[in-house]
Amino acid sequence: MITDQQARHITGNPDGCDILDLAELINYVNVAPYRAARRLWGVAPGFRPVITVGILRDYCRLSIQGREARLRGNIADAFSCEYTCDAIYNSLPKEVRW
Repeated sequence: MITDQQARHITGNPDGCDILDLAELINYVNVAPYRAARRLWGVAPGFRPVITVGILRDYCRLSIQGREARLRGNIADAFSCEYTCDAIYNSLPKEVRW
């Protein structure tokens, strides 16, 4: 299990992290989504932490799938995952984008 500090580092730029880091962040979030969101960003008025952390988790999952598809040489699937990641990224609150 990763620490809060490691999780904050990964959320600072998931694209710059490896697959294992992204998988660790997914596990960190899945244990207790609300607690993970509070530890990562705090809670500001109007901020929806559980939804935001769920969106980030989905981004990480698709990023892993896209990277693995690219490693297998399946560029079409990789491109599809990357396209969806772009859409997910755009749905994140501006405060948590990297």
